[in-house]
Amino acid sequence: MHFLLQINRLYTVLAVFFVSAFLTGCATPVQPNIPFANSTLNSGSGKVGVAVVVAAKPNTHFPGANCLLCIGTANLIHTSLNAHTAKLSNQEVYQIEADLTKVLQSKGIPFVALPVDMKLNDLPKAAKIEAGFTTLDFKGLQAQYGIDHLLLVQTGAMGFERPFASYVPTAEPHAWVAGSVMMIKLPENRLEWFEPVQIRKNADGAWDEPPSFPGLTSAYYEAIEEFKDRVLVDLKK
Repeated sequence: MHFLLQINRLYTVLAVFFVSAFLTGCATPVQPNIPFANSTLNSGSGKVGVAVVVAAKPNTHFPGANCLLCIGTANLIHTSLNAHTAKLSNQEVYQIEADLTKVLQSKGIPFVALPVDMKLNDLPKAAKIEAGFTTLDFKGLQAQYGIDHLLLVQTGAMGFERPFASYVPTAEPHAWVAGSVMMIKLPENRLEWFEPVQIRKNADGAWDEPPSFPGLTSAYYEAIEEFKDRVLVDLKK
C-alpha cells in the first residue's frame, strides 16, 4: 500500500513537471526569470485575464529517497504525517485571484477573472517552440474572453518536504509551496513576466507532534500566505 501511494505521488510530480514544460518549453533551455515591468500594464494596454490553477493537492515529498524501497521506507516512517497532510486545505491559494484583481482595479487596468483551474492540458500546442514563449497556445482565450494579456498563477506542489539520502532523512520536514506567476501577451504567447516561486518554512518549535502536527500545519498555511505575497509584491509597485 505504501508503495502504491508513493507511486501515485510520483505520477503527480511528473504531471506537474510536464505542465511546467508545456508552459515554458521543454525543447528549449530552462526559462530564466523575466522581471515584471510596470510599463507592461497600464490603463491603455488592454484587458487582462486572471487565472489561478492549483495543480496539486497537499502532499508529502521526500527528495533523495530515490529507489522504491527508499520511498517505501520514507512513507512508512511518516504514516501519521501523510494522513494529516491529506486532510489539509489548498483553498487558501484561490484567494489570490481576488487579491490580483483588486490590484488591477486600483491601477485602472481592465480585467476579467477566468474560471479557476482551467484545464491547461486541453489547450493546443503552440505552432513553434522558442525561448521566451509558452509552448501552449493561449490565443483562443483572447477570442473567448476578449483579453490581451493572461496573468496566470499556478501551484505545482504543496505540503511538506523532507530531504533524504536514500533511506535516511537528512533534515527535519518543512512546509513547501512551489509554483509560478507569469504574464502572457496574446495572441503571440510571449512571456512578459515569468517568476518561479518556492516557499519553504520550518515549524516554529517541535515538528513531530502527531496526529495534528500543529507546528508544521501553521508553517504550511504561513507558506501559502508568503506565496501569495511574493506573487503580489511586484504587481503592487
